[in-house]
Amino acid sequence: RELSTLLDASSSCGDTGYLPTSPIIMRLKNRFMQFVINFSDNEKSNREKVLTASVILDSIRQSVAINFGDLVLGKVFRSMKIRHYSPLTFSFIMKTSREYYREVWAAVTTITQIRGKPVQIVCLNVSGNLKKCGIFATTWTQNFFKDIKRIDTTEANQYSQQSIEEELYSLKTLHVR
Repeated sequence: RELSTLLDASSSCGDTGYLPTSPIIMRLKNRFMQFVINFSDNEKSNREKVLTASVILDSIRQSVAINFGDLVLGKVFRSMKIRHYSPLTFSFIMKTSREYYREVWAAVTTITQIRGKPVQIVCLNVSGNLKKCGIFATTWTQNFFKDIKRIDTTEANQYSQQSIEEELYSLKTLHVR
């Protein structure tokens, strides 16, 4: 009986035989990854001048092209974006598409130098939204500065309290969005 009523309803829907539906809106799903850059050399000068968000992003794009080819680079090119970069901690939060985040992750960790400086990039966190990644980044940054103060007081003196507070504030604004 129920099947016959459904068939009668579908036959009255015109030529297609389908029930009218609203348009489907798909949401693009992203992944947010936090990375930290460790320098192999002990030289601390000129690191801030060498690294910017655009330099890091260019290095990542080159690594994706070398390791996975132009096809994958074309698929992730638009979705790759650095949402936050900290010159104090040399960490950054990157957004990429959910389908290819593993390829991007692998390409980032295979980078061995940026502008001639030997580096090692480590992934700290992968999250489905920016808020959770920002919360993790805030906690990690607070622990980073606590560890520096505990281990090496001479290195801790180079960071002013104001610059630390500005860094934590910029991370907390990621939570609000």
